[in-house]
Amino acid sequence: MEQFAHPSATYQQRRTVQLLIEEGERTRIPDWEKLHSALTALCSPWRTAGVPLLERGIGRPDMPLTVTDSIVLKVAAQRLTARLRAEQVREEDLLEVRRVHRADWAQYEAARSRQQPEGTTPGFFAAPEGMEARAREQVHAYTGTLAGMLGIIAEVATEARVGRHPF
Repeated sequence: MEQFAHPSATYQQRRTVQLLIEEGERTRIPDWEKLHSALTALCSPWRTAGVPLLERGIGRPDMPLTVTDSIVLKVAAQRLTARLRAEQVREEDLLEVRRVHRADWAQYEAARSRQQPEGTTPGFFAAPEGMEARAREQVHAYTGTLAGMLGIIAEVATEARVGRHPF
């Protein structure tokens, strides 16, 4: 939430997002549409009627991650989890993704320290502290690669782009 929050965002806007995130974590069924709306307001608290939305992004200026992008990735992760639970992912795909992920991760780790100063959000590229946090980061990165290579991210992004919001 704090990564997306504009400095001008109100306490109420922050609290609304926090409660929606907590509810989604508790129920494991986030209300993506409400969360998208609340996060967008948190990012752009200065919006006025008739003025096009200027959505802030986090990360690097040349590759910003928007609210929509972030939710697309979360929805894709949910779909991937459902496929994994149903054992609908081939072992060959898992092994290929592991190979690709290892190479991509090595490049990311090498570039991480250079990306940090370019980032728009403090700490966005910082390495997490502690073994558990590092392991979670690795799993998150691997599943993102898997969802990408299986076409799930593209599928969800297309749904969002054509107005059939997956959230």
